[in-house]
Amino acid sequence: MRKRLVALVVALVALVFGTTAVTASSNENDSPGHYYLALGDSLAYGFQLAKFNAEVAAGHVDAATFNTGYVDDFSAKLRTVQDRISTVNLGCPGETTVSYFVGCAWHASGLPLHHTYSGSQEAAALAFLERHPVHADLVNAYFVPAKRQVLVVGAEDATDFYILPIVAGTEERGAALCALFRELAGIFGLNGAYLCMSREPWMDRLLTDCAFDMLTESHQSGRGVKGWALDLKGVGFGGWIQAVIDGRHVEARPSNGDLQTEILSALIHWDDAAWLAVNCHLLSDGAALTERAEMIRQTIQEAFSHARAEGPGSMDKALRALELAYLKRSASHKQAMRSLSVSRATFYRLCKRGVGTLAEHVASTPRRRSTPETLRRG
Repeated sequence: MRKRLVALVVALVALVFGTTAVTASSNENDSPGHYYLALGDSLAYGFQLAKFNAEVAAGHVDAATFNTGYVDDFSAKLRTVQDRISTVNLGCPGETTVSYFVGCAWHASGLPLHHTYSGSQEAAALAFLERHPVHADLVNAYFVPAKRQVLVVGAEDATDFYILPIVAGTEERGAALCALFRELAGIFGLNGAYLCMSREPWMDRLLTDCAFDMLTESHQSGRGVKGWALDLKGVGFGGWIQAVIDGRHVEARPSNGDLQTEILSALIHWDDAAWLAVNCHLLSDGAALTERAEMIRQTIQEAFSHARAEGPGSMDKALRALELAYLKRSASHKQAMRSLSVSRATFYRLCKRGVGTLAEHVASTPRRRSTPETLRRG
């Protein structure tokens, strides 16, 4: 009888400015997913007071003896399905949401860490992710500056999560998928935003069926790695399950303010296709990564056309200001002001009014969807 499902683990990790954990991949290894990066305080470190006091009395504190914390337990479980994974534990006993950004007082006092670093735990974590960038690409693509500013500082208040799926087996893949889907359904009841990485076509299909949007795509050691996101904050579990039943993307109506911000950002980065592809999710509307920049530009250009055709004549000057400021860059803003015979303050008021009008037209116009051929259902 063939071996059935070996293990199914779905690790839900809070993305907060406190304790967090992610896996990362390295160009220096044969394949992605060789690291488990753990951040946090005494719990991540595995600190035990009695053991610490005994070692102080003996005159030597050894970080390696603090090896019974949750990080060690989780690492052991990870190695049952991927034996080459390495744990990078940056936990600092006594760390707080303040000292996380400043420096580890434990290490500054001469006590050892599992993985030594100078400066703050935040800086060490960011440096590690920069050296192992697959997951960092996804986090950076999803957490645009505006979202980073509202990240919470405690796991109990977290609304953004990283999902780490680990499935091992030979046959019975359908059973694994069903089990994983059940786990995901329970997780989505938290009504948060969820990030996930995928390296296998079957996982791509599962995430597509779960209404995730693909945000990033890269290659490491010859293997494709995709980054996915699902935001249920404005939709809820009911909206998600209905989208899955209907076979469509989850849609929450964006606020006019968010749409205006994204349109202005798109205009500022109009000629940067790579930036548009990963930073304008409202305008790209689930399109394939390679098609997003063109869809964004087309959506905005159509909004320009509709606004001119349907809006009052007084709006034309505002639209013209936008064109001169962002689409026709042969002239500076100062030259555009002179061309329109307006003051600096009036010019930017016109631009703001024009962006608002474009947002209204984008919100009221049904848009086409496009999905990668490799992810089409069929």
